[in-house]
Amino acid sequence: MLCKCFGAMLRLSPESSVPFLSQCIDTRQTLVREAALLALGESRRPEALDLLKASWSATGNCPLRRMALLAIAMLRQEPAMAYLLPLVTHESFAVANDAIAAVSIHKYDETLSEQVQKTAQKRQDLNLTEVVAKIFGH
Repeated sequence: MLCKCFGAMLRLSPESSVPFLSQCIDTRQTLVREAALLALGESRRPEALDLLKASWSATGNCPLRRMALLAIAMLRQEPAMAYLLPLVTHESFAVANDAIAAVSIHKYDETLSEQVQKTAQKRQDLNLTEVVAKIFGH
């Protein structure tokens, strides 16, 4: 319910809601943070990307990091994908796996699916290639 409230705020007054949700991302209350992350991702607002990237970088909590990556993927913007795809190549297997899982919400986008597959192949990690094949059906 909180995510819906945050989403409504973003639709009604995005200029004041984005800074407010930025504060919510920094709270210690996990449910508030998750709702703020998802609302920002769902908003598709360009300025949300920097907030979501900062949240991902600053968070040590794995579930919240995954949520931040999902929110970035939810933005459905080229700069968001340009941020996520290099994580597949350059980060740890766990982070790469989380980035692939986040991007998988777009698995029916053939162009993006091919990009994910090519990006995973660059890493030359059979386990990661299998993850991509399982999720994207390649």
